[in-house]
Amino acid sequence: MSLPPLFAPQSTPRVFATPPGVDAAHALATGFRVRLGEGPPERWARCTVYLNAQRSAKAFARALRTGPAHLLPRLLTIDGLAAQQGLFAAQTPLARTLDLTALVAKLLEADPSLGVAQNAFDLAESLSALLDEMAVEGVTVAQLRTLPPDALQQHWQKSLAFLDLVTGQEARLGLGEASSVLQARAVAQQIEAWAASPPDQPVLAAGSTASRRPTADLLAAIAHLPQGAVILPGLDRTLPLDAVDQLVEAQSPTLDHPQAMMVRFLDRLGLRPSEVPLWGETALEGAPRQALISLALRPAPVTDGWLRDGPALRDTLGPATAKISLVEAPTQQAEADTLAWAIRSALHRGKTVALVSADRGLTRRVQAALLRWQIEADDSAGRPLQQTPPGVFLRLVLSALDGAPAPAILAALLKHPITATGALAESGTAEDADSTRSTHLKRV
Repeated sequence: MSLPPLFAPQSTPRVFATPPGVDAAHALATGFRVRLGEGPPERWARCTVYLNAQRSAKAFARALRTGPAHLLPRLLTIDGLAAQQGLFAAQTPLARTLDLTALVAKLLEADPSLGVAQNAFDLAESLSALLDEMAVEGVTVAQLRTLPPDALQQHWQKSLAFLDLVTGQEARLGLGEASSVLQARAVAQQIEAWAASPPDQPVLAAGSTASRRPTADLLAAIAHLPQGAVILPGLDRTLPLDAVDQLVEAQSPTLDHPQAMMVRFLDRLGLRPSEVPLWGETALEGAPRQALISLALRPAPVTDGWLRDGPALRDTLGPATAKISLVEAPTQQAEADTLAWAIRSALHRGKTVALVSADRGLTRRVQAALLRWQIEADDSAGRPLQQTPPGVFLRLVLSALDGAPAPAILAALLKHPITATGALAESGTAEDADSTRSTHLKRV
């Protein structure tokens, strides 16, 4: 039995948005229920939804399960497209970085003015990231040679010397097989497949801001599919035209604006933020606050708009700034303790909490402070290797081997759960000690 189409035909790209400040997964699920709730159950299963990451896919699936029972759509991740097509790198990033380190070390030995030998690995790591970015964006070394201004000529020539290291060695170093490069190749293959045979079932992309060129290409292709749609997260549809024009300029210095990449993506499709409809009519409690934030974050060249648009917010400043606290902490530890206390207080009231910070040191201090109340925070940025129990153990061992260990280092090493002390062997056989040591390792 044929099912009615999810979207009516239209000549323009199909793009929706969720407003700033809402739960993106909940808003996405709400829109699905509005459009699919009255249809047969199998209609849900015939939808394919690309999410920006696995974390978003899990959150969206949880939001869908809160309503009536139904089949789930097919959930895929944009960053997993290469794996879905069977594209895997033959060389690990670390192996390639080590190969580049050997080349960089030889260059530094031949020309010490480029850097010190101790920095060879760090320079190789930066070079590897730059090469990946160039491959993804389709930039060649020859193009870069035409870019430097006269004021940076000497510095730029040193940078080009590092790029010349890999000329002719791309295949050996696996420069065409980095994860980001494979992702770009997978996107190109998927777009070609859709162009040859457009799917007649709904294909949607949600949660991505189109910040990378391959991702923007994929989203643009989905927006042009007969039953395709893109849902941009947290799009500010109230941006005035002068701010939009500043954000879409090719040489705009405001690409760090939170709306910049989405606005430029819409400009690529010939759309303005004000022309994008909402995916789901989600009520936003913080609308006055969002208006204030939008005004405060206007691009620098058009901040004169504060004089024009600011007076209109005079009556909403009270609601916009309600429940906002400013804490001036005397030390970093006091700052972390204050945040930890606020998080604990919110959890005690049954609230959910998110800490957004670019300071990784601060987030680790907050995590440590929360452990005093047996609260284990879920860090979306992951945990550095040197902060894991095995990493801490290895750092302590290295510190102990570097001359006479300080009492604090020795005490920490002996107290570490991975350490197998003589007490273990005295309490039983050598096999018992080995078994206990293995248990410690597995536990960590």
